[in-house]
Order: sequence, then structure tokens, then C-alpha cells
Amino acid sequence: MFGLSFIVVAAMVSIVSALPTNGTSNQRTCGSVLPAVKLIAAEDYFNAHKPQGDMSAFTASINVYWHVISADTSLEGGNIPDSQIDESLKVLNADYKKSTLSFKLKTVDRTVDQDWFENAGPDTPQQTEMKSKLRRGGPSDLNVYSVGFRSGTGAGLLGYATFPSSYRENPSDDGVVILFSSVPGGTSAPYNLGRTLTHEIGHWAGLYHTFEGGCSVLGGDYVLDTPAEASPAFGCPTGRDTCDLPGVDPIHNFMDYTDDACMNQFTSDHTNYVEGSSRDHGDLDTGSDDGGSQEAVEVSGENSEDYISEDGDDQGLDKTVQPLSGDALAAFEKAQQKAGIIYISRIPPGMRPAKVKHLMSNYGKVGRVFLQQEDPKRAYLRKKHTATKKVHYTEGWVEFESKHVARSVAEMLNAQPIGGKKGTRWRDDIWTMKYLPKFKWNMLTEQVAQESAAHTARLRVELSQSKAEQRDYLRNVELARVLEKRAQRKRKSDSNGVETIAPSSKTTEDRAPPKAKKARTQSAVSNHKHSGGETLNNVLSSLF
Repeated sequence: MFGLSFIVVAAMVSIVSALPTNGTSNQRTCGSVLPAVKLIAAEDYFNAHKPQGDMSAFTASINVYWHVISADTSLEGGNIPDSQIDESLKVLNADYKKSTLSFKLKTVDRTVDQDWFENAGPDTPQQTEMKSKLRRGGPSDLNVYSVGFRSGTGAGLLGYATFPSSYRENPSDDGVVILFSSVPGGTSAPYNLGRTLTHEIGHWAGLYHTFEGGCSVLGGDYVLDTPAEASPAFGCPTGRDTCDLPGVDPIHNFMDYTDDACMNQFTSDHTNYVEGSSRDHGDLDTGSDDGGSQEAVEVSGENSEDYISEDGDDQGLDKTVQPLSGDALAAFEKAQQKAGIIYISRIPPGMRPAKVKHLMSNYGKVGRVFLQQEDPKRAYLRKKHTATKKVHYTEGWVEFESKHVARSVAEMLNAQPIGGKKGTRWRDDIWTMKYLPKFKWNMLTEQVAQESAAHTARLRVELSQSKAEQRDYLRNVELARVLEKRAQRKRKSDSNGVETIAPSSKTTEDRAPPKAKKARTQSAVSNHKHSGGETLNNVLSSLF
């Protein structure tokens, strides 16, 4: 449950720690440490960059620079062999296979430094010095440091990683630090199958733990298809279900805290977000090693919409590009003036951007395609109650290089069947489209940015209202306690003989306490005797 809960202490890292005993770890524990101010930025980053589209056509190769830090040249001192590093990469590629990401070992360097080996940890000077001297590559490259975690802030840790939202602030700090004995064949059982690296790279790509936010339906890990989990799971507790919400606890997810042997999966939304977030670390290769691009590569842009360009390059709305020269800018503006855009008000279920582009390309040269995904809440309910689990889109925009072609296509295809061979999926679906005169592509990106800002503002208002309601509820509970105590004191006073005034059908005599009744009775008898004697004397005197 993402998207965060998905965490406040002192440094922009996520830490997974363990309790070591003779080289083994008894239990994985969490020390996630996103400071409150940076947590807001991280959540904004997560919401702004998490894709939800089908990215099966996207591939990326991440260069891995492995830095072996050891106290001496022995295996016990941290000097792990190349064979264990190679095995770590095999496990890593197998775990991320469904995400279409691959990890390629670029270099391995070895440093004998006992101080770094023992004391490197979050926010330590040893970590800062180590990373500043050893880090290699650019923002898209992964740096892995294997250390001992013997003392200081790192004592007993299995690993920690930086989040992507912290890269711009401190690029040299970017990377993953793991316990050397957590690699495959290491001595930190049951955490010695390489899943610590898989877990930490999930953080490096922006994922939170599956139990972030507990059973709350708000926030959490900001991933819709991970069931809510009240607390981290340890060991491999099959059937564990800690929340009264759909689904059992995701104990097999790489972002939980179970044993390495119990971890074996990411969710579909996890893999989608990892792919999108990995591109935000920098310019990844999206094809072969020679830099060739793929045709009709489907990628996800900002705010959960899918967006592909003419040549298949990543055209996410947040991508940083180099400024154009004067001639290139003039040519680009001229091309934009000639381009025409059609609006498709309904996308047939299951149709993806690459398919839309393919179909439209039959009528003219297509530039960019942008499809809007259905609302995440609606998608969640649909997947919950139907057998259809694929991504659905609600509307889209297609850019043709020629206004004339765009206008002709809209007039020709609107209200017409999509067609195709008999038995094909969308053969009987109807196109609903319209040509948009004077509409430019930058207007669409501005609209998306405005909608994103409005959504963020609404979310903050809803959270603020929720907190205010919670405060009012707690205040009323406390007030009820005070009133109950007052009522108890009053009842106690009444039982001690203090007369209270309350409406009743009984007479004053009936309501009086027993002692008061007895006193009044004796007084009445005495008065009766006295008054009776005087009356008799008066009568006798009048007669005689």
C-alpha cells in the first residue's frame, strides 16, 4: 500500500538492519530515516513519477559499479570473491526480470580500509569519505558498497539505500550499501541469498516498504496492488493477515522483511514504478548496447499517463533536454505549426499507446501519442470485481505531422468501426475522435501539469481535514471522560445523604432520607400531644 508509509529520523536513506550473532542475523528490523521535511518531497516525487502503464516494451540496462570494502584481505574481513559478486548479479537480474530491467556489472574495485569497513553507515564521515572517493558513473548508474557494519550508526545493519528524490541534493551520496555477508553464499543466514541487494535497490528506485502506513487506506507505500500490512513480517508466516482489508499480507514481496528464501516477487505496480523511476535517475539505454532505439517504445510519463514519441524515446513530461540551437529551434517551431492533433474521447479497453500509434500510422505520419489512464480508484475496483487486470485508458491525443492529414483522419474515422480481421479484439469497437484546430502539444502538457498541481492540492486538503476530524474526535472523547467523572462524583455525593432537587411524583416526605423522616415523625407526635392537651382544657373550661 505506496506512494509511501509509507518514516522520520535523520538522513535521506532507508535502512534495513539485523541483529548479528556469530555472523548470522536473527531478525530483519527497520530504521527507515526520511526526515519529515524531506519525506514530503519524497512523496511528491513518488506521486509525480510513478507510472501505472503497461511497460512491457521498455528495457533498460543499468551499469553496476561494485566497491568491495574490507578490513583485510581475508573473506572474514570482507574481501568477498568475484564469484559471489557475479552470483549477486544473477540473483538481481532474476528478481527484476519481470520489470524488464537488467543489471550489468561494469567494474569491481577493492579497498582495504578498516575504518570504512567497520564504521561506514548513515551520516557517518566514513561513509561520506568512502562514497566521495569511490563513486563512479552518472545518475543512471548503480554504485554498490559492501561493508562490515561493525559499529557506529551502521552497527548490525543489513543495508541501506538513498532515494531518487535525494539525488539532486547530494549526487555523491547516491547508491546502495550492504552487509558483505548478505551476498549469496554469505554467513548472514537467513539473509544470505542476495535478497538484501534486491530490497535495497527497490528503495534506490523509490519504493517504500509494504507495511508503510500500516492498515491505513491513505498513503501507505503508494502502490495500489500491495495489500495493506500492519507491521513487518519476519520468517515466512504463510497466510498472515494483519489488516481487515482485501488480501493477505504480502510476505513474499521483496519490500517486506521476511527471510531471503521467502521473498520471490514484486507486484505489477511495483515493477512499473521501478522502471519509470529508474529512468529518472538519468538517461538509460532503451535498446541495444550500441545505443539504437526501439520502435514504438511505450513509456509512462508524469501523473500516471502513457506518452510515446515519434522515435520511441522517453518523452516523459519531466525529462530534461539540452537547449536547441537557433536553427534547430526555428525548424522545430515550423514543424509544430504544421502539426495537427486529434482527440480520442474513448480508448477501447486494453488498447495501449503503441497500438493506437500503429493504427493511426496507417493514415499518415504520427508524431507523439498521449493516453490518459483511468482513475486509480476506479481501476482498483474494476480489478477487484472483474477478471480483467490490464491497464485501461480513458482518452488520448495523437499528433500528426500534417494538419490536413489530422483533419481528414478525424472526419473519416469518427463514429466508424475500428475494423480489422474477423475475430480481432477491437474489430467492432467504434472510434470517437475530433480534430482540434489551433491546439498545440504544449497546451496538453500545461493542462497535465495544472491537473497534477490541483490533485496535489486536493490531497493536502483532504489530509488536513482528516487530521482535524481526528483531533475533534479525540477532544470529544476527553470531554466525555470529564463529564463521566463529574457524574460519578455526583452519584457518590447523593449516596452519602446530600439531598438533590429533581422532579418527582413523590411528596417531600417521601423523598426525605430515613433519619429526617424519623425526626419529623417524632416532632409531629410531640406537637400532637401538646396541642391535644390544650384543646381538651379549653373545651372543659367552656362547659363548666
